[in-house]
Amino acid sequence: MIQKSTNPLGLWINEPDQNPAQYEPEYRANGPTAFAIVAFSIDTFCKRYGVGRTLAYGEIAAGRLRAIKVGRRTLITQKDADQWLAKRPAITVAVI
Repeated sequence: MIQKSTNPLGLWINEPDQNPAQYEPEYRANGPTAFAIVAFSIDTFCKRYGVGRTLAYGEIAAGRLRAIKVGRRTLITQKDADQWLAKRPAITVAVI
């Protein structure tokens, strides 16, 4: 069973129990004490993806980045952050 809790950095994490065989390969490869981050605070999201708080909140307000509220905290799930990043336009370089 995966238990949801927060670590000292304030990130939501999944904590695999003592039977890692029931989890995906990333859990089994790292043992039963491996942690998978499933949601970021706004500050952690900004640091991880290299954007500022203004841009992050602007993307949330525009509906391009999904955020959830847990009490007073605003969190962005790993899945939503990855989807947001995948939708960003790629840089095209003109060959001269």
